[in-house]
Amino acid sequence: MELALGIEGNLGVVVPFHFLDRIRTYEDLVDATLALVRRRRASAGHGDLPVPLRARITPAGAPPPWTVERVMLLTPYAAETLSDDALRAGWGARLELTLAADASDASLSRVRDQFPRLGDRGVALDVRREQRVGLRGRSAA
Repeated sequence: MELALGIEGNLGVVVPFHFLDRIRTYEDLVDATLALVRRRRASAGHGDLPVPLRARITPAGAPPPWTVERVMLLTPYAAETLSDDALRAGWGARLELTLAADASDASLSRVRDQFPRLGDRGVALDVRREQRVGLRGRSAA
């Protein structure tokens, strides 16, 4: 049951009741989980899949006294956790979410839509694409 809850929470897929009955090895678990994700991807048309991103929370102040950074798939649970952590950082805090350089405009919009209450509570939200780095370490536009 813990495995099913972890898979649902981290990957955003619904685990059928009979899912764990067939699992005997870690390989079985990985194969079955990938099958669930593929099935969801095919039925959802890619629109509701969790988005991989890098998150950074910083409280107000220069320089900030601390920073929290995470790399994660943005599931509903992860969005709720990030919102709660950013709100705990207090008024003037900042939540920066960086998606892959090739993330679509729809993905950026979908990520922004998962954090509607932050601005009203004094937390700045910055959602952007990762900058591509050129051959000599310079950002490519």
